[in-house]
Amino acid sequence: MNPEKSTAQGTPKPKGASLFFEQQSEGLKVTREFVEVDGKAESHVATMIFDGKDHPYDDPDHICDTSSARRVNSKSIEVVCKAKGELIENDKFTLCSDNNEMTLIDTLKADPNFKLVMILERQ
Repeated sequence: MNPEKSTAQGTPKPKGASLFFEQQSEGLKVTREFVEVDGKAESHVATMIFDGKDHPYDDPDHICDTSSARRVNSKSIEVVCKAKGELIENDKFTLCSDNNEMTLIDTLKADPNFKLVMILERQ
C-alpha cells in the first residue's frame, strides 16, 4: 500500500496493506494482509467466484456470512459482503491502465462516513 496516496474517512488508515491474487479453478483466491494503526497484523483470505451470486464466506471478523463477486469490466471487480441477506460491505478493485497500480475502495452500508481508499503498487 502506498500510504501517501491512500486515504481513510471514518476509520483509521492502516499502516500497511498487501494483496495477493492466485488463479484457481473455481475463481480467484485473494489474500489481503493489513497492518493496523496499533501494529496488529491481520489477514483475510477469500475465493471470488465471478457469477454475481452469494457464496458462503468465512469472514475472520464474523461480520459477513456471504460474498458475491462480479467483473465490472476488464480492469475492475466488485465484491459485496452480506450478513443474513443484508448488504454490509462493498469493495471495488480497479487496476490502472499500466497494470502497475490497483485501487481498492472499501465502503460500509451502515456508515456512510466510512470510506477506505487504498492505492496498491505492483511489487
